[in-house]
Amino acid sequence: MPARAAAASDREIDERSFAGATIHIGSAGLPNQFLIRIRFEGGEASFDVLELQGSDGTLAYLTLPPAHKGEMKWIADTDAPDVGEALALLRDPRASGTFRRREDFD
Repeated sequence: MPARAAAASDREIDERSFAGATIHIGSAGLPNQFLIRIRFEGGEASFDVLELQGSDGTLAYLTLPPAHKGEMKWIADTDAPDVGEALALLRDPRASGTFRRREDFD
């Protein structure tokens, strides 16, 4: 079952919780790069994609790396295709998100 979350504020945020996970967004040293860390409660996670939906209905997808010991870490470059929009939605507390598996899209 997908995990989903939404928030009510309109301030940009660097940490948020989704059902079963906490996401932290930090600087990676360059203006267009961010360190993203997702920690899943209860161990390993088998999600491949984070689907994000803005309060205006905008959709974006963030491809996730494999989890290791219940955690995913990677550097996201906002210059990469689709990453800038997904990261903006991830930092928008009004946006909602759903962890998915690739087979959810088949």
